[in-house]
Amino acid sequence: MKKVVSRVQLSFYVLLPALFLMQCPCSLAQKRYLFHTYTLKDGLINNTIFSINQDNKGYLWITTDGGISRFDGAYFDNTLVPQVNKTQAFCQLVDKSPSGKMAFATFMEGVIVKEENDKLKQYLRRKKQLGKNVVRALKWISDNQIITSESRNLNMIDGDSIYQIYDCGENRNMFQTIEYDAGEGDIWFGGLDGLGVIFGDKKVKTPFFLPEMKDVFVVKLLFWDKNTLLAGTRQGYYEINIKSYTVTQPFPELANQKINHLYRDRQNNIWVSCVTDGVYQIRDKKIVRHITQESGLPTSGAMCVFQDDENNYWFGTESGLCRLYSLTDFSYAYNGEQLTDISHFSQDPFKHLWLSDRSTLYFIEKDNVSDENIIQAPFPFTDLISSSFDKEKCYFFTEKGLFTMPSYEKTRWTGLKKEIDFAKNDIQDLKCYYNDEDGTLWLGCVSGLYTYRSNRLQKVKILSDKPLQLRPKTILKDRYNSYWIGDYTFGLHRFKSDDEDENGALVLQHVKSYESLKPDSAFATAWIQDMMLDHSGNLWISSLYTGVYKLQIDVLDVKKATLYSTKNGLSSNDIAQIAEGKDRTFWFATSNGADRLVTDKNGKEKILHYNEKNGFGRKVYQILPDDSVTYISYEEGFFAVENRLDKYRIDKPLRVVISNISIMGKPDSAALTSGNKVYKIPYYQNFIAFDFGAVRLRDNEGVDYQYKLEGIDKGWSEYSARRYAGYNSLPAGKYIFKVRARMVNNEKDEPVTEYHFQVTPPFYRTVWFISLLAILAGAVIYYIYFQRIKNLLKLQKLRVKIASDLHDDIGSTLSSISIMSDLLQSQLDNSSRSEQMIREIGSNAHTMLDSMDDIIWSVNPSNDKFQNLALRIREYAIPLFEMKSIRFSIVTPEEMNSLPIPMDVRRNVFLIAKEAINNLVKYSECSEARVEFSMQRSLLVLTVADNGKGFDISSVKPHRNGLQNMKDRAGHIHGNFSISSELGKGTTVTFSVKII
Repeated sequence: MKKVVSRVQLSFYVLLPALFLMQCPCSLAQKRYLFHTYTLKDGLINNTIFSINQDNKGYLWITTDGGISRFDGAYFDNTLVPQVNKTQAFCQLVDKSPSGKMAFATFMEGVIVKEENDKLKQYLRRKKQLGKNVVRALKWISDNQIITSESRNLNMIDGDSIYQIYDCGENRNMFQTIEYDAGEGDIWFGGLDGLGVIFGDKKVKTPFFLPEMKDVFVVKLLFWDKNTLLAGTRQGYYEINIKSYTVTQPFPELANQKINHLYRDRQNNIWVSCVTDGVYQIRDKKIVRHITQESGLPTSGAMCVFQDDENNYWFGTESGLCRLYSLTDFSYAYNGEQLTDISHFSQDPFKHLWLSDRSTLYFIEKDNVSDENIIQAPFPFTDLISSSFDKEKCYFFTEKGLFTMPSYEKTRWTGLKKEIDFAKNDIQDLKCYYNDEDGTLWLGCVSGLYTYRSNRLQKVKILSDKPLQLRPKTILKDRYNSYWIGDYTFGLHRFKSDDEDENGALVLQHVKSYESLKPDSAFATAWIQDMMLDHSGNLWISSLYTGVYKLQIDVLDVKKATLYSTKNGLSSNDIAQIAEGKDRTFWFATSNGADRLVTDKNGKEKILHYNEKNGFGRKVYQILPDDSVTYISYEEGFFAVENRLDKYRIDKPLRVVISNISIMGKPDSAALTSGNKVYKIPYYQNFIAFDFGAVRLRDNEGVDYQYKLEGIDKGWSEYSARRYAGYNSLPAGKYIFKVRARMVNNEKDEPVTEYHFQVTPPFYRTVWFISLLAILAGAVIYYIYFQRIKNLLKLQKLRVKIASDLHDDIGSTLSSISIMSDLLQSQLDNSSRSEQMIREIGSNAHTMLDSMDDIIWSVNPSNDKFQNLALRIREYAIPLFEMKSIRFSIVTPEEMNSLPIPMDVRRNVFLIAKEAINNLVKYSECSEARVEFSMQRSLLVLTVADNGKGFDISSVKPHRNGLQNMKDRAGHIHGNFSISSELGKGTTVTFSVKII
């Protein structure tokens, strides 16, 4: 089946290419490679590119006339080398060490080395000043040694130090480029003075210059092997045998070229970048490719070339950074102009390409192209829609009719005639045609279905149980001899051939219709765009805005329908054409580029995209798969794509790199360079954010990301293009941030990148603090318990003491009263003795009452205030002082009245005061006495003083009952007791106890 809309497929079976070429002017058809150019508007720091290299993480580093950019395939980062980028200083070269360190040769900033942990180290041979530390070239010779050059000298960076190897004495650009011979230890250099060498085995570092290269401005040196040195100069390309010192110029094409750069790729190709003539590729000592502005570069001035680990080629120019995915994919140009709007094309049996843009017919044979204006002749006043050929005739479908001519015609266009006038035969708006195996030509249009055979045009008769309105858009015949017609409006129909009617017209019997304006349970058939039968007999259809269906059919019906749409990875659901290649991959022409459905050895399907993102176009007209290439006509141009699938395979895993970590909204370099250690952040800085990206230099725009924070997120996030994740108000704990990536519509599991960190809790939530609190709480509980037991014991002792006192004082007194009462009865006749006993009984009873009163007072809780203690002492002291006519003073500060006094303290203080006052009255013979209470901080102080006769303390027996009782009572309540006295100077008793 052939469709004759703007991208109809052609099948030229027999053409006359040689005759056509003889009578048409020919020109070389230019192949334009599919470069994608990045410039300032894409984020590049400067458009003039000096050098390109790649680090171990896969990032591309670009040194330019205005600083350094790092590229991950999607975004440029211009902030990573601030020493250079802040001043927009040019950086001439970037080189990579064996372990992956990157060294940059900069203008006035010396050499800057990016360590493996991403930290920067700057090496300055001199202090910063104008015109100094301008590094022209550098070369890693080990992982810690770099040879560097300035205009007049060579230097060596060794570890953290830098020293000079040689100084020529004047600034004359002697050391523009350097190479190192690791076997001999020789340093080769080139510049305005030519090519020279400093021999490593000589103590005196004096350069030797090759006479043959005198005054040749050497720009770039590159070792090919241990004996051959390549030199790119302003006077051409040279090969130097460093053993025999012979110099040759093997390529006349490069003899006078001004060369900027030499590069050796992994396939041992040499790439020569020229100042004004693009780039030359040398393989096996032959120039195999020459790429210029006409070949797709933005300018013919090339600065450098680099091949990354994904086999992309990068070209540095003065107009930006150019990426080339493939050297075997290209577009065609003619007379310096891109071949655009090719509405249909085909390939004849001789592998010649025929292209048409409706007004012009192009013929391509190898690298020759010719064209013919077909509007003036041979098809005046009409557009060519499509063409087809059989063994005898050439068929040309135009808007006005079908033209044919004999395929054996010797003179161009002789014998051309109009066989069918569409207007006269009511063929309105031809939509499709189909060449049957028996030579029948089927024509589909809005007015119905026609056949053309034996020079006779007839309308096909349709037999159906229900009325059918057919506007055929596509028609084909399956292996079961059923005809399938895709209608522009009314769905998909299946017919069986029913011989001919009485007039010889073909008859089709309607079998079944699949009509739906909305997707039914199986498949949608509204507005059929295209149909195709694959090698297995499956019927493929494209339904407008729905996608592509693969229908498994048998002799009766559709057994199974499989939909391919944007949900499966198609670029668009608007599919204009379906085609199968000889490699059994399927191509879809969409409005957003060409898609290719491939199946791996495990039966897993994947969709590849060929669109404007990777150097092709957007709207596709037609696709024609061939043996080794597939030709695709886009609105933007006519392209050839190599069919080989292994060139798209990237073996390295899609690993995500965390490029920035922010704490509380500010980048934290320490967090980023923490390595495998758990990075700790304090609880009051618990807002963390991650910037990440997968370094994929090919199709990076099709990378999606998924992440989660273990400890917070229950599961992975949905895959999306988002390259940022932030978390705030994180509680204290240990966390693992995980992120992974995958290519769009690729289910392959890729490695997970992890970052471990910990939010440290406040001190009061730490284990040690909580443990300390627990210990303290236990200690407090124990102390309270201990104090309770202690108080209970004290209370018990007090009770025992009271009982003892009651027993000793009251018991003994009562016993004496009892005894004296008995004696009194026996001594009634002795009146003097009876009177004495009665007095003793009264005295003992009075003493007993005082003791009972003291005990009752001491245990009464209503007497716990100090004022009660002071009042009790007053009541006891005043009668004694007055009885002895002693002038006295009792001082109790008013502010102490409400002071609480524990029971045991109160009782012992009272008894000590009572004993001291009693001793004062009995023994001091004083005339004045003073009882004073005071507070000294937390101590209650009692002072009892007199002006009596005093005594010698040293002569007093230490165990006198009164003194010892007072000391014992003071010790019982942890108080201090002291007595001071001198003969004739009175006595002072001092007692203090802590009550607060």
